[in-house]
Amino acid sequence: MMLDVDDVISFSATIYKVGQNRCVDVPSEAVFGRGVPTVPVVLTVGGRSVATNLVPRGDSRFRVFVNTDLRNAATADTGDTIDVEIRIDISNREPDVPPTLAAALQATEWGMTVFNGLTVNQRREIVQFVNDVKRDETTTHRVIRVMHVLGDRKNKDH
Repeated sequence: MMLDVDDVISFSATIYKVGQNRCVDVPSEAVFGRGVPTVPVVLTVGGRSVATNLVPRGDSRFRVFVNTDLRNAATADTGDTIDVEIRIDISNREPDVPPTLAAALQATEWGMTVFNGLTVNQRREIVQFVNDVKRDETTTHRVIRVMHVLGDRKNKDH
């Protein structure tokens, strides 16, 4: 059985570490048959919810990372068992590309192709990098920097 858009799956899991990150394993029925590398979900722990992704951990199994806010909401950390709820997230996670960046991307033959080839998280980080400024001059400098980085990426991919 595959988790449907309207379904919520609840389970208990023990938090463990992968590097510096804490995560829990997800029951296979939550992702069985999806056939995608990551599964966008809304994760709820301790009454707090975040949009995140289930990520593969090998052997057709998935895990989800449990950030500090969620662990604090559950008053839990590594080795503790927490109650978890997940549901498939169908919301649009695409960032709103600011006009200056959109114009720069469209001004080249490769800009939009390279930008759209990035993950949603990477695109969001770029948009945040361009938007988190006070002066138009800084925005212009950041857009130029993004275009250089994307150009380098284009050249590495070809």
